[in-house]
Amino acid sequence: MLLLAGALCVLAATFACGCAGGGVQPLIDDLYSDDAATQKAAAEELANIGTPAVEPLIGVFSSGDQSASMWAATALCQIGDAAIDPLIGTLEAPAEEERMWAANTLACIGRPAILPLINEVETGTTVSKESAKVALIKMGTDAVPALQQRMAVVGGEKKATYQALLQSIYFTEQLRAGNASGTAGG
Repeated sequence: MLLLAGALCVLAATFACGCAGGGVQPLIDDLYSDDAATQKAAAEELANIGTPAVEPLIGVFSSGDQSASMWAATALCQIGDAAIDPLIGTLEAPAEEERMWAANTLACIGRPAILPLINEVETGTTVSKESAKVALIKMGTDAVPALQQRMAVVGGEKKATYQALLQSIYFTEQLRAGNASGTAGG
């Protein structure tokens, strides 16, 4: 019985320190360090903490600190699925920089974010719709099958929106390919 009580205390202490957010704020503070190794270590630890770190990490985007925001986005990309809905919510942030970081991070997360982004294109605010479109374009050809599938079942303005998105993806991919061949030959 004493062994069980001790194990429960250790488990409770571990939960209180890491998972409940007690260990999150010092790590968030480390993202603002001038030392890249400290920032990287903090981002890795925040990614390991996972879901409890998502909102504080997204909060870094509003700081205007490019380096801290980059490390926050890196951690959020590694967290993946648990970060998608909070990032979708950030697509309508008042500050363009926050929306940009959210869109870029969703593009980094990739395939799991595609359907939530498509849903945002259809149901979001004007601002969040545009940010979601940017994220889908940045995803490139990974987003094409889902966009084509959605386009096949909608009409009118929604269909035109998906056609424009697909066209933007194709043009962007052509530009990337042109840049790659120009760089390779140059």
